[in-house]
Amino acid sequence: MKNLLLIGGNGALGKAVVNAFKATGAWRISNIDVTHNDDVDENYLIDGNSSIGPQVRTLREEHLETYDSIICTAGGWAGGSIKDEEGLESFDIMHKVCTMSALMTGHIASHHLAPSGLLVFTGAKVAFTEPAPGMIGYHVAKTATHAIAQNMATLDDLHDDNVVLTILPETLDTPGNREAMPDADYSTWADCDQVASLLKMWANEENVPKNGSFVALEVSEGSVCTKFL
Repeated sequence: MKNLLLIGGNGALGKAVVNAFKATGAWRISNIDVTHNDDVDENYLIDGNSSIGPQVRTLREEHLETYDSIICTAGGWAGGSIKDEEGLESFDIMHKVCTMSALMTGHIASHHLAPSGLLVFTGAKVAFTEPAPGMIGYHVAKTATHAIAQNMATLDDLHDDNVVLTILPETLDTPGNREAMPDADYSTWADCDQVASLLKMWANEENVPKNGSFVALEVSEGSVCTKFL
């Protein structure tokens, strides 16, 4: 039995990942989140409004073990430009749910990822490829996530045979995104179950991209396709 640790395992993508790995019968799944996912083997709740350092220290000392794969699916989206207060407030939110989640994931992986294990961050294609002044908080937070992933991929704080990947969805097809953008063309959005299947394949050491890869998730005729940036 292999061990998977999810950070943000009760969000839309996290739930899809749980379902995909659980269906194999070969993975024991743990979840770190602000809410429970009843389908995992272990839930470790954190307070998103409190300092993350002491909480992670307690988790590491009292609960966490060694994991064959650690995947950060935590995140969110918020709009707003740097010109208005909405943009300033959105960064505060995005910093907590995107950047701090990624930072926590990297820290935990540096202590608990097994040799030859897989570490995956969830970035954003728009933040990687172009400016996005209409969603400044999201763009800055995801850019920071990419920086964390790049630093982890040096393997200075991991095992020499670990693999660090960052997925770059354009838009994930989630209930929250549909509510926020009711008039969008959903046919171009990445299906969470398909993304989860991709992550499961890599965690099972099949067609794994090289360490440090940033993998854009593009949609063609309803299927998620990968493009390396």
